[in-house]
Amino acid sequence: MFEDCVTRGQSPHQPDQCSNANALPEEASGASLEHAIDLEQAMSQLDDDRELLLEVIDVFMDTTPQLLQNLRSAASAADAHELKEAAHNLKGAASNICAEPVRKIAQSLEEMGGTGVLQNTESILADLEHQFEKLQEFTANLKSE
Repeated sequence: MFEDCVTRGQSPHQPDQCSNANALPEEASGASLEHAIDLEQAMSQLDDDRELLLEVIDVFMDTTPQLLQNLRSAASAADAHELKEAAHNLKGAASNICAEPVRKIAQSLEEMGGTGVLQNTESILADLEHQFEKLQEFTANLKSE
């Protein structure tokens, strides 16, 4: 169930519980490693079940490389619709684990795809990939605790 939800970018729990739409966005590329995931909120969404959180994170980490590839392909082809769809899926998946820096960048890409204005997608994708690398490091540290 969780894998299906994450793959589709949907939350098996309250979907936007970890996002604060009214908060001023922190510069995503400057976010520190400890802010890769809001662990307190993610644990709260999953009734403090650490094992379940690690499973959901694993699914996210397994499915995100394909979503990143879809985003790169859409940007290269200047396919606004595909960019919007792939970004939407990534945004939902990132929301599942409260990965705000990734979610915010995905939301920006989704909005760009929606408007059809695809300027600076390469630099935004580079920021997204950088945040995913930080997330990989964060989750590796989390699993070793």
